[in-house]
Amino acid sequence: MTKEAFLNTLEEVLEIEQLKDTSDLDLTSLQVLGVIVFVDENFGKQLKTTDVENIKSVSDLISLIGINFE
Repeated sequence: MTKEAFLNTLEEVLEIEQLKDTSDLDLTSLQVLGVIVFVDENFGKQLKTTDVENIKSVSDLISLIGINFE
């Protein structure tokens, strides 16, 4: 998955427009669940609710998942 595809899909999941990796995230409980499902389906990683609740930005999520975009 490219970084652009990642951001586009995450925008759809969170129903937020124009995300960047520096964008701040203030997630609702429904968005947290959406992120967990998104990561599981696309990256095969199972995140805990508390892990996702503690992220502050898109770059935090990228780090949590452990993906590198080149």
